[in-house]
Amino acid sequence: PFDLKDIDIMVSFPDSYPQEIFTLDIPLDQDLPPVMARHVQQESLAWLQAKHATNQLLGKVELLFRPFLRWLDRSLERLFTEGARQLKKDIDLEKAGLQFISYQELQATVYEKSGNDHSSSTDAADANEDVSDEGKLEGTESERTMEGRKLMEQDSPDCNERQQQQQQQEEVEEASRLVENIKINDPRRGTEIKMLGLRLGENTATVVAQQITVCLQCNRCKVTADLTLNGRTPCTAQCEKCNASINAAFRPCMLHHYSDVLGYLDLHNATPADLVLKECDLTVGCLNCSQDSPAQNFSYGQTKEFNCEHCHGKLSILAESTRFQYIQPRTNKTGPGANAVHYKTIRNPAVQKGKPLPEKGTCKHYKQSHRWLRFPCCGRAYPCDACHDEDQDHPMELATRMICGYCAKEQPYGNGKPCTSCGNMMTRGARTSHWEGGLGCRNKIKMNSSSLQWYRSNMMNITELTLQLQPSRASDRLLQPFWDYLLIHHLPLISSPFFPVLLAFSSFFFFSIPFAALDLLAERVPLFHKYKIQPDRRPTVEMMVTNFIIALSNHIFFVLPVVIISMFILPTPTVPEDAPTLYELFTGGLAVLLLFDTQYYIWHFIHHKHPQLYRCIHAIHHEYMAPFSFSTERLSIPELITVGFWSNQDPILLKCHPLTMWCTTVFSIWLSVEDHIGYDMPWSLSHLVPFGLLGGAAGS
Repeated sequence: PFDLKDIDIMVSFPDSYPQEIFTLDIPLDQDLPPVMARHVQQESLAWLQAKHATNQLLGKVELLFRPFLRWLDRSLERLFTEGARQLKKDIDLEKAGLQFISYQELQATVYEKSGNDHSSSTDAADANEDVSDEGKLEGTESERTMEGRKLMEQDSPDCNERQQQQQQQEEVEEASRLVENIKINDPRRGTEIKMLGLRLGENTATVVAQQITVCLQCNRCKVTADLTLNGRTPCTAQCEKCNASINAAFRPCMLHHYSDVLGYLDLHNATPADLVLKECDLTVGCLNCSQDSPAQNFSYGQTKEFNCEHCHGKLSILAESTRFQYIQPRTNKTGPGANAVHYKTIRNPAVQKGKPLPEKGTCKHYKQSHRWLRFPCCGRAYPCDACHDEDQDHPMELATRMICGYCAKEQPYGNGKPCTSCGNMMTRGARTSHWEGGLGCRNKIKMNSSSLQWYRSNMMNITELTLQLQPSRASDRLLQPFWDYLLIHHLPLISSPFFPVLLAFSSFFFFSIPFAALDLLAERVPLFHKYKIQPDRRPTVEMMVTNFIIALSNHIFFVLPVVIISMFILPTPTVPEDAPTLYELFTGGLAVLLLFDTQYYIWHFIHHKHPQLYRCIHAIHHEYMAPFSFSTERLSIPELITVGFWSNQDPILLKCHPLTMWCTTVFSIWLSVEDHIGYDMPWSLSHLVPFGLLGGAAGS
C-alpha cells in the first residue's frame, strides 16, 4: 500500500500542433510505482493516437488537450486499478521466485541478438578471406589429423557411443541451467492416481493431498480393505483373510489447471480399487493471497465450494472420478530376459476405465445388477445397499452416483438407463416384471390379489406399507394380534380416508336399530317399556325413516365431499406397525372424550343462549319433544360439519393411535345414541359411571 496525493505529468507540444498530437511523460521519481506510471502513460498515449486517427479519417483538426483532461478525469480510477493489478502480479511473481518478461522485451532481445550474429558472421567472412592463403597449409595438416582420428574410431567402435552419451549429458545439464525452476527428481513410477473431470475454480491455484484413504485389494485372496496413507512415511499392513503382508506408500503431486495427477502409489501384494475422496485431506492454494487452506469432505460429481481462510476468496473443486494406471518401470538392462522378471509382480489396478469391474459389478445379493453404487454417506462404492450395511456401521444414504460394471465408467445415478459410455444396460430396467432395484410389475391383472406387501386396491389414497407382517407374532401388546389381522386382511379398508366416516355412520345405524324396534313394539315388551321416560309419546315409522334419510343424505352430499377435499389438502396419515397398549388406548380415548365434550359443551351453550344461532342452526335437533334413537343424527349442516371436524382432528391433535381413534368414535356414537333413546335403563352407562359424570337419557 502507498499514499498518492498528486501526480506530475509532463506534456510537450510539437510546433505543428494540432496537426500532430502532443506527447506526455510521467516521471518515475514520484510516489507512484513505476509499473502503474508506465501503465497510465501507455493508456494515455493509446487514447491520443486513436483519437487523432479518428480525426484524420473524418478530415478535421481538433485540439485534444482539453478532451484528454476530461477523459483522464473519467478514467483515472480505472487506470490506477488496472495498474495496481499489474503491480500485484509482479509482487506475487517476485515472491514465487519468477520473473515476468513481456513479449515486447523478448522481441527486442531477439532482434538485438540477430543483429549481433549477422555482424559477427560478416566480420568472420572477411577474416577468412584475408587468411585463406595461410590456411591452406594448416588445412592439409588438419585433414591428416582427421584421417588419423577416423582410423582410431574404427579401431574402437565404443567411442561414438561414449561421445553421444557425453553429448546428451551436456545437453541435459545445459537445459537444467537454462530452466532453473524445473527439476525432475522423482520420475513417473508406480501407480498413478489421476483425477478425471477435474475442474478448479478461478481463484484455485493448486491442490496437494496431505492424506488419502485408498481401498486396496489383496493380490492373493482378493479381499478389499481401506488404508490411510500420507506422503511422509510408508505403511505396512496385513490382510485379514490370508495374513499376507501389504506395503504401500504415497507420493503426492501438485494438482493445478494443467495437471490432474494427484500422486503415485508404491504397492506390494495389493492393487488399488477405489479412492475414498470423502476421507482425503487436501491443501488448496489460493491464487489471490498465495496461501494454503485445508479442505475435507469432498464427493465425486459435486462441486466443493469454500472460502480461503486468509483472504476469504471463493475456492471450488470438482472431480468426476478417479483412474489408477500402472506405469511400467524403466530398466537399463539389455538382453532377452531383462524384463521377464517383473511380469509376475506387476498387477494392473482392480478398477480400470474401459474394462469390466470384478464379477461385472454383481454381488451375492443381486446377480442381475451390473454396477457399483457410490453412497454419499461414506463416499465408498458397493454393489448394493446390503453390501454397504455389511461393511459399514452407519446409516445408509441413497446413492447419487454409480459405476458401470462393463466399462467402469462413473456417472450420475440413473435406474433403468444404459451406460453413458458403453451403452450396456446395468440393470434389467423395464424389460422384466420381476423386482429389480425397487421397481416391479404394477399390473393388477398379473398380480395376485392376496399379495400382502405390494398389492394396491382400487380405493382412493391408499397408504403404502413396506412392512413384512406375520399373522400372529409374540409381543407384549395384547392388541397386537388383532392389529396384525387388520393390517394383513383389511389394510386397503382401514387405510382409506373414507373408513372413519363409514365406521361412524354404520355404528349409528346398528346402535339405533334395537331401540327403534323397542319403540315399535311398545307395550308388547313390558320388560323394557316400563323404563321409557315418556310412555305416552310414541315415534312412528315415518318419523324414523325421515330422520334416517336426512342423516344419510347429509353424509352423502356434505360429509363425503369434505373428505375428498381434505385428501388433497391434508397429508396422508400413516398406518403404524405396532398396536397400542391397553394403557395408551385408555388414556388416549379418555383425553379425546374430555376434549370433545368440552368443545361441544361450549358450542351447545352458546347456541342455546343466542336466539338467532339457536333458530338457524340448532333448533332442528330439538324438533321432537320425545327423542328416539334415529333423531340422534338430526342435525343441521353447520353442526354436522363442526362435530365431524372435532371428532377427526382431536385424535390427530393428541397424536393417538388409529385404533384408539376408531374405538373412541364408536364409544362416542354409543353415548350419543344412548342419550336420545328415550329409555332410562338401569344398566346404562349413566348409572354405571359414578358421580353422575354421564348425564344419560334422563339427564339430557
